[in-house]
Amino acid sequence: MESFENFYKIFSVNTSQFWKKINKETLCPIEQDYNKRELLRDLHSSIVEKTYYPEKPRSYIIFNKGNSISRIVPVFTPRDTCVYFYCIKKLENYISGNRAPGTYGGWKLGGQIRTQEREEIEYYNQTFKSYEMPNGDIVTLDMSEEYPMETSFNPNAWRAAWGEFTNNVYVHSCKANKHNYVLEMDIANFYDSIRLDVLEDKIRGICPSEQNDVISLLFHFLKFWNRDYNFYSQQSVGIPQDEIADCSRILANFYLQDYDHQMLAICERYQAKYLRFADDQIIFAKSKNDLAEIAYLASLSLTQYGLCINQKKVDIKDKKDFEQYMAFQWHLLLSERNHLIVDDAIDFLLENKEGLKNDGSSLMIRLLNLITSKNQHEKVKKLFYEFLKPKFIQSQKIKAWHLEKIYNNLNNRERIKFINFLNKLSDELIHNNYHYTLLKFYKKLNLNCTHIEKRLVYLKTNFYPKQYIR
Repeated sequence: MESFENFYKIFSVNTSQFWKKINKETLCPIEQDYNKRELLRDLHSSIVEKTYYPEKPRSYIIFNKGNSISRIVPVFTPRDTCVYFYCIKKLENYISGNRAPGTYGGWKLGGQIRTQEREEIEYYNQTFKSYEMPNGDIVTLDMSEEYPMETSFNPNAWRAAWGEFTNNVYVHSCKANKHNYVLEMDIANFYDSIRLDVLEDKIRGICPSEQNDVISLLFHFLKFWNRDYNFYSQQSVGIPQDEIADCSRILANFYLQDYDHQMLAICERYQAKYLRFADDQIIFAKSKNDLAEIAYLASLSLTQYGLCINQKKVDIKDKKDFEQYMAFQWHLLLSERNHLIVDDAIDFLLENKEGLKNDGSSLMIRLLNLITSKNQHEKVKKLFYEFLKPKFIQSQKIKAWHLEKIYNNLNNRERIKFINFLNKLSDELIHNNYHYTLLKFYKKLNLNCTHIEKRLVYLKTNFYPKQYIR
């Protein structure tokens, strides 16, 4: 194990932002301050003395995956977050290489920890990377809202990677080629199905021997963080989908690298195009039959790694229907920030909502970002009816600043109704992600939080995951 000063340096770049991220920007903020250097010194000593043991997560955020099915996201203690961050930081140069062309998700943690301020995101929207189309036109396509960006050490890195992926999909879709059909598919329960023995063998096979202690520390953490579920049994399958998702993201992407190269070879055989972001895969090919065979071969390939295709999410479309489904044209036009185009986009959304990806939620959020108090008219009011539907409000894509945007575009009477609506919805929902998001929104606007705080206590008493384990 390296010296304390070298250990400390891992956390010393933009150190205030690192601690702000894990203490304050979480949906479950830590109110009590503590001495960061002392925490790291004590942690370093416990690692050197081989007494370090992961603590139980300090909280769980529970998302609704759909049809009331839960996705449980652990919120680690600062101590364990530091261990996970440290291990990945030491290994990232080895495990972030060998990226297959057209795949995204394995970018490094980087030295710059960023905050997720609304102004920063607005600036990023205005400077989104442009692409040259086959006819020479320069386009700027921002579909970053489609991906439910997790809390991250660098939110803009997520947006950049997702933006590059969706632009790649868009540009390829528009090219004059023989790829007339598109396959969408993803991996079932991806993070939960990653085999730790396979992952460890792959990491040890690519890292130099001087990193062996770091690798052992990493897998000690991965095997024992989940004692609420496993008691004292070692975990053998699954990596945490924790609230700050960067470390697991890098590991998950590394786990798929061999599969990516197999898929590139398969797609080359069919003269097809393979693109992947995390576990979302999009493949362009000449025929439906080619795509069906590629999906078959992909499922065979994944079995080597203990993974399988989510058969309910395999979908083949012709290219024209795919472009309509993705609403490419409207995301492109909305980049011009022309309010006449906003009106047309609202019409398109309301007429085609059920046929769009995720019911058009990314287009809805994009429109929400463009609406101001100056363009409140009949069409915008119709759109607001969609914003105020429970299905949209409780979506895991909705953040506190989305609620703030809606609130700020309402008059005083409508604001009272909106808050009453949110409180009433909180009494019906049992997935606490909604309540934590609502609490963050209320605190930002200095609204009364009592109702939501009581509801969170009730949910923790009656619907918390630890109560239903063993």
